[in-house]
This record gives sequence, C-alpha cells and structure tokens, in this order.
Amino acid sequence: MDTTKSSAAQRRHLTRTSTPLDAPMIDSWCDLPREMMEIIILEATTEAAMAPLRVTMTAYQPGQPRCIRAVDQKKWFAFVDAIRVTKSSRRMLLRNVHADGSLELVSLTGYRPKRLYHPSPALLAHFGLIWRSMGFRTPSIDNLDAGSPIDEACVGAQVKFFVPLPRPGQPQSVVRIEIVSSINPIPVLTNSEVRRKVAGWLRFASWGPWAFGIQRDPPLAAPLPVPATVNGMRALLRWVEK
Repeated sequence: MDTTKSSAAQRRHLTRTSTPLDAPMIDSWCDLPREMMEIIILEATTEAAMAPLRVTMTAYQPGQPRCIRAVDQKKWFAFVDAIRVTKSSRRMLLRNVHADGSLELVSLTGYRPKRLYHPSPALLAHFGLIWRSMGFRTPSIDNLDAGSPIDEACVGAQVKFFVPLPRPGQPQSVVRIEIVSSINPIPVLTNSEVRRKVAGWLRFASWGPWAFGIQRDPPLAAPLPVPATVNGMRALLRWVEK
C-alpha cells in the first residue's frame, strides 16, 4: 500500500506539462512601469545567463517520493523572473533552454534541505538533460601509481555525464559524455582504454543520485547501462576545450 502511494506521488510530481512560450504574463508584472520592467529584465537575464542551474535529488526516507530541489536559489529566482516579465524575454530564454538546456546535479553530503526551492513540473519540463561531473582519473577506476601518459596529460580534467531528466517509465541511459580538458584525449585513447574508462566512469556516475540509475521504488542504486561495443562507447564521447 505504501509503495502504491509513493508511486502515485512520484507520478504527480514528475509528470510535466511545459508552459507555452507565448503564455500571458502575470498581472503583477504587467502593472510595473516600463523603466522598472526594463531594469528587471536586464538584471534577470544577466543572472539567468550564469547557468547551468543546479539541483539536488533526494528521497529522504524509503517510500517517500523522490524530490528535485534547487541549489543556488538566487539564480533560479532570476531565471523565473526573466521568463515572467515579458513575452520577448520568455521566448529568448526558453528557446536557448530548449536548444541545449541542462541542469547540473550536485550532492549535498550530510545536509537535509528543508526550505530549498522546489521547481514546478512545468518549469522542469523546459530542461531535457541533467548532468553530473567527476575527475578524468579516479581511484575506483585507475591505479594511481601507474597512470598512463594520457592520464598524466589530463590531470585536472573533468568528465560530465548527461542523461535525460527522469520521467516515469523512462529507462535511464547516458546520452553524452563530455571531457573538459586542455587537450583532446579521445583520438589517442586505445580501444582497451575506452572500454575500461567508459565502463568505470558509468559505474562511478551511477552511485548515489537516482537520476543516474534504473528507476525503482523505493529508489535503489543501479548502474547505467554500458554500450556493448567500443564504437558505441566512442560515439558518446565529446571533447570540450577547457
């Protein structure tokens, strides 16, 4: 019975209906003087441009619905303000979000937020992907005493894993892996290195946040699926110059 209630609550929370780009503005914005509206638009769009917006994902107790909560609330409120002031600011921001919108997932270790902003399903619907990052080289994957030349060249590099924003009944799988570094390591990675690193990265990325594992109720950790072929693994990799 508890599981049924939890599943129903989760569906209500995660079912998303995106607000149209041309939705009317709320009355409080329409009544503002033109000069004040322009100031708000300038400040809000400047803050919103500082994305990525960050979230944390939690299920505080077994059986409770999983929650998506905002981190850096000032940026979230600036983004919300920007899409509410005028139709033109709304279209501009949401077109950018729809083109390449993603949320950064962060862990708040040892912290149980009680008053964090809870983005609405309609607002979350504008973001297609969520990502988390880790180091290019980690103790769980590589022997730190015997690093390869590419490991040494990529000291300080970050790896970002992108998955679709969770929706009920949708299996999770990574859609893109970005390597943020000063040099491009992808062409020089051997097939065996690609197999080892991609499999290890996905295993590491699956720890903790429920968005990066198989959807279950109550939430349990489960690794993201690994592509069956080296070509499939390489197809996920992207280099982003640091």
